[in-house]
Amino acid sequence: MQQPTETWRLDVFTGETETDSVIFNATEADVDAEALAIVTAQGGDHGDVYQLTGADRAIYYTTVTVK
Repeated sequence: MQQPTETWRLDVFTGETETDSVIFNATEADVDAEALAIVTAQGGDHGDVYQLTGADRAIYYTTVTVK
């Protein structure tokens, strides 16, 4: 059975400075890989991922780090 696609927000950071915020769709199984690809493409070193639950609310999910 395929997982449902969900909406996520990724805050991209370089050091302690937030450089971008991206909304994207992915399944829970793919969210880490998708987020890491976005952080890498944006030139960041890590990103905080939030699962969106409404128009102005998000639940912290994980942090991805470029190695």
